[in-house]
Amino acid sequence: MSDMTDMSEKLIALKKIEERDDIYILCEEAGKLVGIAPQALREQAKKDPSKLGFNVIVAGTSVRIPRLPFLQYLKGS
Repeated sequence: MSDMTDMSEKLIALKKIEERDDIYILCEEAGKLVGIAPQALREQAKKDPSKLGFNVIVAGTSVRIPRLPFLQYLKGS
């Protein structure tokens, strides 16, 4: 897959997340946008969430990623 195709897919995925009104997004969605495997993202969230750079909520084995703060992180605001 070319870098341009990958960037196009990321922009489409980002737009879809922006258009939704869900409170949380899935680790699969976040991982795709930041280039991290979903399971690696979950493991980091449980081990040391501050290293991710965006907010996560960890409760037991569940990891939740608040949609709006994640979008703000991606946009650098």
